[in-house]
Amino acid sequence: MLSDFLSGRPNLMVFLLVGFGSLSKIFMKLQTIPMYNYPLMVNMLINTRNFFLISIYMVYKRCRPGESETLSFKEVFINNDRRIVLIGFLDALVMLLTVFSNTYLPGNLVILLTQFVIPVSLVLDRFQKLQRGHDNRKYIGAITIVFGAIVSLGFLSESSEECLTSSKYSTDDYCQFCDQYDDRESCEGDQTLDENGSHICEYKHDSETSDRQLSWAFALLLCAVPVYFSTLEKGKILTDENSTYRTVDHGFIYALTSKWQLVFACLLTPIFGLLQDPTVAIDDLPDDLSDGFDCFGGTGTIEDTCFPDDDCSDYSQTYVNIFLISNIFYNYLLYIVVEVPSTTDLLWFSMSIMIPICSIVYVIPGFPDEQSASYDKFLSVILIAGGTIVYRKGNTWEKLFKGEYDLTEPLLSVSHHDNNESAEISETSTKRECLVMF
Repeated sequence: MLSDFLSGRPNLMVFLLVGFGSLSKIFMKLQTIPMYNYPLMVNMLINTRNFFLISIYMVYKRCRPGESETLSFKEVFINNDRRIVLIGFLDALVMLLTVFSNTYLPGNLVILLTQFVIPVSLVLDRFQKLQRGHDNRKYIGAITIVFGAIVSLGFLSESSEECLTSSKYSTDDYCQFCDQYDDRESCEGDQTLDENGSHICEYKHDSETSDRQLSWAFALLLCAVPVYFSTLEKGKILTDENSTYRTVDHGFIYALTSKWQLVFACLLTPIFGLLQDPTVAIDDLPDDLSDGFDCFGGTGTIEDTCFPDDDCSDYSQTYVNIFLISNIFYNYLLYIVVEVPSTTDLLWFSMSIMIPICSIVYVIPGFPDEQSASYDKFLSVILIAGGTIVYRKGNTWEKLFKGEYDLTEPLLSVSHHDNNESAEISETSTKRECLVMF
């Protein structure tokens, strides 16, 4: 099995996790550039892809001679296990929140705020008494992440002034006209006067966009709750000794959950259509999804608005397909890693590296969705990345500083087993905290 191959190759496992994870998270944002008007269609495309590909994989596994520990087609397609249904619902909700957050928030902010699942996991674990072995270092790490999230939310108040449509005029009619002016002098010059001598454009802060971004930022923070319970249930069905799915190939577990995820994605789509900007009524959902598929195919249908489909023909298929491919590999890697004994080091190391990598990419000059570099953005990356390291590996750093750490023991290892009950509980929790955000 692939898990057996990777279990003895920790460096390769880290490389794959960081590589596919970073590509998945970066292109999750980049695909929203051409597909900005169609987050509902993107969500349906992701869920349909999951179910379609995993169904092909399931057929392949069933047809291979000598395969054991597999599920029958009936068990996969007609499965009403409460835990599987719950995971499907939670994953569908998380996927919708993630797609919409990536659509309306800066990419570097999304990367940072998703780490909020760590302090949320700590709090919920304590309430449920699932983690008894942690110490004050975990609290310090979690609090540091919270401070980092607070600093990162300051990005939303940093938006500079820009040339916007005057409140006297329809934004959809004149936003493209005003968008061509870059400074106050040109924005409020004679060329923007109407026949009555009033300015069509104003140089000001976009408070409407700021409010929308703040709302989705808090939604992304709250998304940590369904992420927690989803990964909690996944951990149970994959590792519990009494679970009927413990010895089943992870592809079949993915098939079970992706089926229900697709069902709930369809049921939640009308609700999230009302949250889209502009809103999509239930009667307009078929047309919106159809226009989204046209954009994915390279044909834009929206022209006379503030966000026309100008990039559909150039970037939609490239960005969306890179995201879809890297994302499916990343998800399956996480399912593999969760069953390998003592892979906590691999997970915390991979996830910690991805934070600065994905954050730095967005300040590269000329990069799509480029963000200006600033001290507070740098500080938020340091706080959140540092908080994750302290939270997940605080004991190692203390031993290292005291000279008690065995430097001959590999930092990244899958061969060490700790029989201490509290350590085992802590490791299981750490793995669940790393299974974040598709």
